[in-house]
Amino acid sequence: MKSALTLATLIGLAMIAGCASDGRSLSLNDTLESYRKTIRWDAARTAAQYLHPEQRPSERQLGFQLSRLEQFKVSGYQTTGPGSFDAEGQYVQTVQINLSNRHTAVEKTLVDRQSWQWDDERERWWLTSGLPDVSQAR
Repeated sequence: MKSALTLATLIGLAMIAGCASDGRSLSLNDTLESYRKTIRWDAARTAAQYLHPEQRPSERQLGFQLSRLEQFKVSGYQTTGPGSFDAEGQYVQTVQINLSNRHTAVEKTLVDRQSWQWDDERERWWLTSGLPDVSQAR
């Protein structure tokens, strides 16, 4: 009887852990899709809300980054393969972003390597790699 109760407890704990993991995975998928839409529809200021609070640049630096991003219209956003978890538990994915300069109409492509970190306390994913760096576009 005692071993059956122990087994049932272990199975229950495993199920709870699995549900937490599934919830985190669903949250990750929702976050990645929401961020994709935000970038795709040129909402740079909204995209800044995905940045990890402890890793956000100063207001001055962030303002500069946002003004640079706003010089471009995003014409495409596509992941370049499946993402994966690194040794620190961050989710890493690579995205190709197609940009068109609003002033010159010159088309460029940016490869954005994104890192996402789960926050247990806030129960959400944060972007830890920063906003797309348009100076790296080719």
